[in-house]
Amino acid sequence: MKQVTLKVDGKQITVPAGTLIIDACEANGIYIPRFCYHKHLLPSGNCRMCLVKIEKNPKPQPSCMTPVAEGMVVYTDTAEIREMRKAMLEFILINHPLDCPICDKAGECMLQDQYMEFSGDKSRFNETKVAKEKLYHFGDKIIYDAERCITCTRCVKFTREVSKTNKLGVLSRGDQSYVALAHGETFDDPYSYCVTDICPVGALTPKYFRFKERVWNLHRTESICAGCARGCNIYFDTKDNKIYRVVPHENDQVNKTWMCDFARDYYINPMKNRTAGVRIEHKKSTYDQGIDEIAALLKANAKNLAFILSSYATNEELALAKQLVESVGIKGVFKKRDRVWDKSTGEVQSDNLLIHEDKTPNMAGVNKLFPSAKDIN
Repeated sequence: MKQVTLKVDGKQITVPAGTLIIDACEANGIYIPRFCYHKHLLPSGNCRMCLVKIEKNPKPQPSCMTPVAEGMVVYTDTAEIREMRKAMLEFILINHPLDCPICDKAGECMLQDQYMEFSGDKSRFNETKVAKEKLYHFGDKIIYDAERCITCTRCVKFTREVSKTNKLGVLSRGDQSYVALAHGETFDDPYSYCVTDICPVGALTPKYFRFKERVWNLHRTESICAGCARGCNIYFDTKDNKIYRVVPHENDQVNKTWMCDFARDYYINPMKNRTAGVRIEHKKSTYDQGIDEIAALLKANAKNLAFILSSYATNEELALAKQLVESVGIKGVFKKRDRVWDKSTGEVQSDNLLIHEDKTPNMAGVNKLFPSAKDIN
């Protein structure tokens, strides 16, 4: 791919031709503020926070709409650009409610962060703010607060470009603009929670997480979704060993920044009454005693045993299982898909975005390590 060399704030960088200035800067450690831009959505240039000065160009240009060019000279932090950013933030905040103390987005809000970094000025607005709908139910999962909305249109673009359901649109004009469902529709998009992830403010919030916990109190753990064979990268947000929220972890090669609704609901409501501890003949025992008992039974009954492999097992667990099967001499080895698609649950069987028809995470690993295992589904 052809490479292009340009200067940004005096620093010479080289990026592939066609790269947008905002992406070129971020790849080289230079952050340009934004609200409407998202790397996995088409740019629209409507928030004007990402304006930069380009040498020989009479006016600042939106970096999310301008591709790099050979020899281009870009300035991202001039006095003129700083004043423009402050003015845009003041304009956005004119009708924005002071909901931060009760807003679920507090602590990870782009508007909060960028106000503190690029403005910090006191408000000069003394007029009455525009009042809008604060409890607009987008179906059974999402609540929309029109007063908090800055009409960045990320959510609208998501339903048009990614999930392709075209469920959302912007109505009215100027300070009366708001996001709404298409007439007569409900927001039953299988990826509806994704709009809450990409919303830069607290305008779109998931009902299951509203007013449950502050984000700075949550412990974040990287993981892989086991809802199907796609292997989406995810984060678990937990506190006191309880899952409060599940959100996608960006991986451009697998799931980008998306994940399906079914997986989130699946983890937020985990199975109850799971086995805890060891029992031998219904009597409580220790793990060491349990392992010794299992080892003795395996040695004594190897020829009469059948081994059933779970497609929920990791490759490491399957490798250990293979060692056990070979060392003990177990002949009857079977495999089983622990979960299959059930139409009655409302789950999507498969699609062209993320949802895989195989509803278990690692049947591929089972088939690789145990190619001769018989299927008992």
